[in-house]
Amino acid sequence: MVNIVTMMILPLVIAFGFGVASARYAISEFSGLDTVEASGWVAQPKTGTEESDPYSRARIARDAQIPLGGAEGLPFFAGRDSSGEPLLLSCRYQVEGNVPTARLWTIYAVSDTAGIVTHPARRISALHSRQLLRKQDNSFVISAGPVPEPGNWLALSGSGKFRLVLTLYDSPVAKRSDISVIKLPQVSKIACV
Repeated sequence: MVNIVTMMILPLVIAFGFGVASARYAISEFSGLDTVEASGWVAQPKTGTEESDPYSRARIARDAQIPLGGAEGLPFFAGRDSSGEPLLLSCRYQVEGNVPTARLWTIYAVSDTAGIVTHPARRISALHSRQLLRKQDNSFVISAGPVPEPGNWLALSGSGKFRLVLTLYDSPVAKRSDISVIKLPQVSKIACV
């Protein structure tokens, strides 16, 4: 009798365990079906639209996010530098280049553990396109790190991995089908503490 009950319950427990583990992986680790990479930055242009994949919808529901609609804007995420190494809060980076046409764009850092990165010198460390110092060719250089630097500085603090979030608002890029060919700024590591 005990053997029969064990033989009936064990497969159910295994199936339930694998089901929960695969669902957790799909929501936490899997980037989604509509992921597009451009210059080392990753975007999900269908998120916030009716064409969003189920994994993105589940992630949005879990995190209680309000995604931008297709006509509102498009966020790009960079979790690695130009050499492919993960971005670390204890290192200094340089974000250099230009962005596609947009009415406004922002850039800020998001920690894997604490959300938006804050800094004691600044409450929320974020920059937007209207406050940047630019070169003659309209490109820019942003220094990102824990120590203040002259020019455009994105303050970082803490430890662990982080991602840069570059959001283009009211941009024709969000409506393009060939997002992977656009040029975005390069993220280069300068040094680590």
